[in-house]
Amino acid sequence: MTVETPENIEKFIDQLEQDLKSNLPGNKAQYKMAPELRLENSHGYYRNAAVMILLYIRDGSWYTVLMKRPEYAGTHSNQISLPGGKSEDGDADLNETALREIREELGVDDKQIRILGNLSRLHIPVSGIEVLPVVGYYPQKPDFQPDPAEVAYLIEVRMEDLLHPRNTREKFRTLMCKLVRVPYFQIGEEQVWGATAMILSEFLEVVRMDSPTPSK
Repeated sequence: MTVETPENIEKFIDQLEQDLKSNLPGNKAQYKMAPELRLENSHGYYRNAAVMILLYIRDGSWYTVLMKRPEYAGTHSNQISLPGGKSEDGDADLNETALREIREELGVDDKQIRILGNLSRLHIPVSGIEVLPVVGYYPQKPDFQPDPAEVAYLIEVRMEDLLHPRNTREKFRTLMCKLVRVPYFQIGEEQVWGATAMILSEFLEVVRMDSPTPSK
């Protein structure tokens, strides 16, 4: 997924926007990266939330950004996630939720983000939320100014690395006192698993429609 010309950029973005409005790979693609055991929803309800896959070009390649959350008294403490969060009353819709969250968490100028579309909603039982993944395009490398209360550090991810088969792996982890198989993406020193990996899995299926996948 290297970038050659402005025409190629526009062609890829237009095609991706079109694909996101057609039949999505859906839960089948998401569950390729799901742990064998998913925790139960003890909340009795699901709250709406949104995350954003933000695409931009850096050093001639397509990138997106993940974040390491700081340690706190909550379900997703210390986890790697996409920028995003729960819907608030002032949000017009979940696209607006994703834009607000990326502005608040990463300090990105959301007015420059072109919303390309949405992926399939994903239930996260352990936190009682239903997430809408939003895909956006930023016309240059963003000037990230992360909020230290929300973000321990950022992880800029080259899309070519996410697409490469060697970076899709699995291991066994102890969840709910059971040893279960957990697929994950190896990105540098980071291991991306759980809901974030499931969302990325569907997105990569869409991207593969328009890009050759490395085979080595």
